[in-house]
Amino acid sequence: VQAPAMFFEQAKYQVAYFTMDKADVDLKGFIFSTIDSTYAGCRSVIVNHPQIGVLKNKAYEWNTNASQLLLHELIRQIPTNMKSDTVQVLDGNIIYRELNPNGNGEVTLKNVYVTATNFSTLKLNARKNLKIAFAAKLYGAIDLVANIDYPLNGNGTHTITGKLGSGDLNVFNAYIEQIYGAKIISGRLRSCTFAATFFNKKSTGWMQPEYEDLKMDISNVKLPDKEKDDQKQGMKF
Repeated sequence: VQAPAMFFEQAKYQVAYFTMDKADVDLKGFIFSTIDSTYAGCRSVIVNHPQIGVLKNKAYEWNTNASQLLLHELIRQIPTNMKSDTVQVLDGNIIYRELNPNGNGEVTLKNVYVTATNFSTLKLNARKNLKIAFAAKLYGAIDLVANIDYPLNGNGTHTITGKLGSGDLNVFNAYIEQIYGAKIISGRLRSCTFAATFFNKKSTGWMQPEYEDLKMDISNVKLPDKEKDDQKQGMKF
C-alpha cells in the first residue's frame, strides 16, 4: 500500500487518498457465469463494519485540466456484466481528514448505514436509476440522512436531498476551528435541510439551517493568502 505522502507527491495535484479496514463482506444469492460473456450477480452484497478513511491534502492545487470520471462512467468501465439488487453498508465509520496550510481539520461520520438498489452494468437495468439511502451520525452526535437518485444511462446528472437533526454546533470545531480559526463557543442546531443537483461540470443547490443561541469567536480567523486567492481558504461571513 502506497504511503499518503508519496501518493500526493506523485499525483502533484489535489486528490483524495482512500483506505478501508476491518470490513466483512457477505454475498447472498451469488451467481457467476462465463457462458457467452462473463456475468456476476447476487441478490445482495452486505459490507459489515467498514472503517473508511479519506485524506485530502489542500497544499496542492486543483488540476483544472483533469477530467474526473463520474459514477456512471466508472460503472460503465467495469468489464464484467454485474448486477446486485441491493448493496448495503452496515454500521460503518468514515473519517475525513484535510491537510491544509492553515491547519488540519477532521469530519467524522459514525454508525454509517447505506442501502443502494439497482447497482448494475447491464444496459437493460440502466433504464432504472441507482438509488442510495444514507444515514449516519455526524461527529457521532447529529443525525444525518440523505437520498441520492442517480441515472445510470444519462450524462451524470443526479440529485441529492437530505436533512441534519438537532445537536450542539460546537462539534463542528473539529473542522472549522482548525481550518479557518473561527471557534463556535455555543449554539444549537435545530435542523438543516439541503438539496443539490450535480452536472458534469457544475452543481447547484441550497441549504436551510435553523439554529439558536449561536456564539462564535472570530478573533483568530485565518484570512486567505493574497497569493493564493483562487484557493479561497478563508472564512466568509
